[in-house]
Amino acid sequence: MVRSTVVSTAALALGLGVAVGFPGSSMAQVFPSKPITIVVPFPAGGPQDPLARGLQPGLSKAMGQPVIVENRAGATGIVGMNACATAGTDAHILCTVSNDLTVLPYLMELPFNIDRDHAPVTQLVAIRPVLMASSSSPFNNFREMIAYAKSNPGKLNFGSFGEGGGAHQMVEAINQELGTKIVHIPYKGSGPALQAVLANEVNMAVAVPNIALPHAKAGKIKVLAVNGTSRIGAFPDVGTYMEQGFNLNIRNWFGVVASGRAPRDAINRINREIVSIIKSPEFMDKYVHAFYYDVIGNTPEEMADFMKADRTVAEVLAKVVKDSGFKAQ
Repeated sequence: MVRSTVVSTAALALGLGVAVGFPGSSMAQVFPSKPITIVVPFPAGGPQDPLARGLQPGLSKAMGQPVIVENRAGATGIVGMNACATAGTDAHILCTVSNDLTVLPYLMELPFNIDRDHAPVTQLVAIRPVLMASSSSPFNNFREMIAYAKSNPGKLNFGSFGEGGGAHQMVEAINQELGTKIVHIPYKGSGPALQAVLANEVNMAVAVPNIALPHAKAGKIKVLAVNGTSRIGAFPDVGTYMEQGFNLNIRNWFGVVASGRAPRDAINRINREIVSIIKSPEFMDKYVHAFYYDVIGNTPEEMADFMKADRTVAEVLAKVVKDSGFKAQ
C-alpha cells in the first residue's frame, strides 16, 4: 500500500548513502569567466523563483560576475532542467530542481540522464507544501474533503504544476489510498495552478505556506492540510495529513544542479558560495523563516547520496502515478 511503503521508504532514504563520482578537478580556465545563469524550470510566481532571485546578489558579489535568473517553463520542469544537461563543461549554467528530479525518470523518457548529465551542487531547503481549496468549497479540511470526494466521485479536480510532478503524485496517492476519484488538471507551474484555484477553475492545488497565507487571510482560499509531522505557525489551526487520517509525509526539497561535465573545482566553489548565502542571517530571515522552510545546504556528495537513496521512494511514487492510467506524452 502507498501509505506504509512511502513512509517506510522515506525513512530509509534519510539514512542511506551511496558513493558518487564527479568529473575531474582540473579546470581549463579561471572560473567564473562570464555571467552565471540560474535557470528556473517553472514560470515566475512559483516557489523556486524567489529562492533563485534571493541567491542573485550574494552570488554575484562572491563570484565577481553578474548572475541572471531565467525562467524556462515546460514539461514539468524538464525543459529548464535540460539547460544544465546540455551545458557540456560550462559550469556557468545552473538549474534549480526539486525532489521530482528523482521521480521523473521512472515515469517517462527524458532527454537527459540525471546521473550522467546533472551534477548535484546543493539542496537548498526542505519545504512543507499546504493543500488549499477554493473558498467556495463545501468542505473546510482534508477529512471533510475526502468525505465529499467519496460522495461525489469525479466531481472534484486538482490543479498541479505538471504531469508526473509532486502535486500529481500526491493526488494519485490520495485516490489510490483513500478510494477517491479526484481529477488531475495539469498546469505549467504552481503559480498558474494557484491562479486557477482563485478563479474557481479548479477546486484544489498545493502551494508553499507563504504564498498561500495572504490568500487565506483575504478569505480567497481555505487551507485543508499541511505536510509534515507537526503543524506550522502560518496555519496553527490546520491539521497535518497524518492528523487527518492520511499517512503522508514525503520530504520535499529544492536544490541546485549544474552540468554533469562541469569541472569539480567549479562545482565545489559554487557550493561553498551558495551554502554561505543560504545560511546567512539575511537569507534565513527573508527566504527561509519567512517561507516556513528548513535550510539544508549540504555538499555535492551529500546531495548525490540523498538523491540516490531517495530512488526507493521515487519508484513507489512513480508506480502510483502509472497505476492511475498516466501515460507520458
